[in-house]
Amino acid sequence: MVFPQLVLAVLLAIAPGDRAITRAVERLIEAEDPARAARLEVTTEQGVVTLRGVTDTPLHTARAADLAAGVRGVRDVVDRIEVVPTPRADAAVGRDVEAALREHPATEAASFGVRVEGGIVTLSGAVETPAERAMAGELARAVRGARAVVDRVVVASQAPRTDEEVRADVRARLDMSARLRAGAVRVDVLGGRVRLSGAVPSAAERDAAIALARVPGVRAVLADRLAVDPAARPLPAPTPGDAAIREAIRRALALDARVPGEGVDVDVRDGEVMLSGAVDLLEAKWAAVENARAINGVRAVVDRLVVRSAPPLPEPVVQRRLDAAITRDPYVDGGGVVGRVEGGVARLEGRVESLAARRRAHVVTAAVAGIDTIDDRLQGPAPALADAVRQRLARSALVEGGRVRVEVKGDVVTLRGEVPSWAARHAAARFAREAGAARVENRIEVRR
Repeated sequence: MVFPQLVLAVLLAIAPGDRAITRAVERLIEAEDPARAARLEVTTEQGVVTLRGVTDTPLHTARAADLAAGVRGVRDVVDRIEVVPTPRADAAVGRDVEAALREHPATEAASFGVRVEGGIVTLSGAVETPAERAMAGELARAVRGARAVVDRVVVASQAPRTDEEVRADVRARLDMSARLRAGAVRVDVLGGRVRLSGAVPSAAERDAAIALARVPGVRAVLADRLAVDPAARPLPAPTPGDAAIREAIRRALALDARVPGEGVDVDVRDGEVMLSGAVDLLEAKWAAVENARAINGVRAVVDRLVVRSAPPLPEPVVQRRLDAAITRDPYVDGGGVVGRVEGGVARLEGRVESLAARRRAHVVTAAVAGIDTIDDRLQGPAPALADAVRQRLARSALVEGGRVRVEVKGDVVTLRGEVPSWAARHAAARFAREAGAARVENRIEVRR
């Protein structure tokens, strides 16, 4: 089906009031998952959003908080959502957590202890890197029946780093990231403790700064002096050269547990990035592309990565793993989604009730070794791409001050216009992909 061209001009000025913020957060959460959103309550006071209610998975609480943090005018998000999962025996939850850790390449080599009491999963053991520890927690939270995760995993001792080395690493990550406008963020390090100070325009950018500061050698990240001020106008970062872009991408890939340490080659010419080589999961391929897109100065990413399991898995093993992954996921379990594997292609059939469930079905499938392509034949709510992208752009703190045109043809979204930062350009394309676009042509120019 071909949709007529729709044009959106986003001209944003002052921060909205509390009532407008509340409405914006409610609509964003509802657009992704109406049934779960109906059980939540959103209130705002002086730019601080509080989320209350009940949901069945910590995945939903995290996503709701992320959506709220990105809304223009939000200074902070307080998560008071109670997680009450679908009743399951603790032993069954524990077995599923163990299977998820055992079958993911990022965690399969580590030895974890898993204990579940009342749906609360406690992880113990040792891993090589902080990224592997974070991945283990994510896998456990994504198991149906998990209420929360207590992380007691320790990271093996790494080569010591001086405070200056850590500071330089954090500074470079902030300056090169398209996830925030970091010009006004100060970085100080003492005894491996990173302190961030200054001001950023949105809660989402504050969260991004904290995440980016967690580099090897960091014992803790303190952000109590990093304020969120919607009126803040950080100085725009200069457009980096190809060598700096390449190094930033390589560094980002090295810190992402989803991407194998070897196998991804990065080439950059005039801001266009080419990724080539082989990865072990479709999830790793997607993660490598997203890491590259999230770097300042990247105009386009050409993906020539090949998904190749090592060693190759027999098709019946891949099918069993996909069946198990679907069954243990809180979004796609329940008989609505069926995956059939043939020749590395996973054909997804059945029905989903929300955009969030459809996206989660893709995420779950992409994390199964032996699958290199997803054929989505799911029935359910079809995304209204133009409206969804328009809503995210109009309410986004990152795209404030930009002028973006949205053109939709089938499931392809083309973005044109001008924005004041690489962060805004990156955010606009991410919104389109999250809204359900199969492909995004990002032709937005960065004008300062």
